[in-house]
Amino acid sequence: MSANSEDAIRGANPSVECAVTGCWNPRWLDALRLAIISYVLTGFVVVLAVYFGVEFVEPSGESLAPQYHRDLAGRLSAGDGEWFKSIVEEGYSYDPTRPSNVAYFPVYPMLASALVQASGMRTESGLLVVSQLCLLSAFVLFAAYIARRFPGSDGELQTYALYALGLFPTTFVLRSTCADSCFLFLGVLAMYAMQRSWHYWSTAAIIGLASGAHPLGAILIIPFLFYLWDSSSRTSHFLARCVLWLPVCVSGLLAFTIYQQWAFGQPLAFVKTLSSWSAHSGDGSRLLRLLSYEPLWSVYDSSSQCHWSRDAPHFLPWFNLQFAAPVYYLAALLLIVIGAFRRWLSTREWVFGVAMLVLPYIAIGNQSCAASLARHATLAFPVYIVLGHLLRRLSRSTAAAFLAIAGALLGAYTAMFCMGY
Repeated sequence: MSANSEDAIRGANPSVECAVTGCWNPRWLDALRLAIISYVLTGFVVVLAVYFGVEFVEPSGESLAPQYHRDLAGRLSAGDGEWFKSIVEEGYSYDPTRPSNVAYFPVYPMLASALVQASGMRTESGLLVVSQLCLLSAFVLFAAYIARRFPGSDGELQTYALYALGLFPTTFVLRSTCADSCFLFLGVLAMYAMQRSWHYWSTAAIIGLASGAHPLGAILIIPFLFYLWDSSSRTSHFLARCVLWLPVCVSGLLAFTIYQQWAFGQPLAFVKTLSSWSAHSGDGSRLLRLLSYEPLWSVYDSSSQCHWSRDAPHFLPWFNLQFAAPVYYLAALLLIVIGAFRRWLSTREWVFGVAMLVLPYIAIGNQSCAASLARHATLAFPVYIVLGHLLRRLSRSTAAAFLAIAGALLGAYTAMFCMGY
């Protein structure tokens, strides 16, 4: 059979194409291979850092000393992992006078609970397995998404973007027992669905699942609105689709509020309990504090209760995430702006990135002393597309040095995280 005849058969009959070349798209195979390699190599940094922390880092407080005797899953269950463990083992609880685990959304612990019950494994292990499966899936989808977005680019863009995702210093949270990797997977999947022009119901369902997986899940509605607008020929079509599909986009959040009303008589218990988690209330108007960027600069004000030295380690600024959080946050925001200006990011991507950074700042910037802002920057994955573009424009040695520094900081934060810092 001639090459021209073979191409004609493939174009006319997709089933014949599968018989001739196999149903796997070569682009997907390349994405899968590259994603697995980058996931494993960057994950190796985290695993080494965990064991380094256990051997050489003093635990932060006596209550964390037992972590010396835990396995990998236990060591990566510090922080939010303890709360998710309580949800899996005991269910949700709500006490209006103190922090409660109802602050954490249900999709991730439900998946972990199903795995634990089916396999009999420990809760920490089940949580960690779900996190890692979600993160690996996010790597694969992200590689495929970049290939789809930039069909004429070489493999360097994918490679650098994936290593940026794996080595960005605050991405240690994606490897721990928390819901961030679950949201990252669903976020990339939703953007991939829009890029591939999947049917509205499937994209809305993915966003609905994300809205029940993470407090920021509903932010995906913003790029979805742009998707609906771009695919609508008239304003009336756009409005009709909004009425039809936006309720699906918040279905996970709606189901969670209904559960809270049934269980606690308070549909917004997850919001009300956040007041008990406040690290800083500050003085004066909340709006004025936000407009003056106080949540960011107060970290470096020695008279502020948010000053970085109040959290250990007290004498190592760049190993203190409270010190570095505003830097990572502003760097992520700058990268989104650069990506939009250089047209490396589509409208949906840069709007999503800005929303992921600005809305958490408005909602909890005053209460968290900026500590969580760097974590939210981790989830604004268009940042890694911009980093991929920037790194591929550097010499390979310079790009490797940049990634090595990022990996060293990732390792340092991981080592301290697993020891309670």
